[in-house]
Amino acid sequence: MLPHASEYVDELITAFEEEQDTGLQSWLLELLGEAGSPRAIPFLQRMLEHEHFELQAINALRMIDTKEARTILYHHSQKP
Repeated sequence: MLPHASEYVDELITAFEEEQDTGLQSWLLELLGEAGSPRAIPFLQRMLEHEHFELQAINALRMIDTKEARTILYHHSQKP
């Protein structure tokens, strides 16, 4: 799945939203980061506000590594 993950960003996000198991949700966030698609950035930015998924969202945004993702991470790191 990983080599084709970028083709399924919307489906991965939907799967995350429908999933109840936090372990699987964490894995889906990791997969979104590995996909490297900027389309996942708005969703990952929202996940920064969820205490349970903050770390996974940070890691995923680091993997995407676009200017937008880095800017979001910088602003998030400046929050008290």
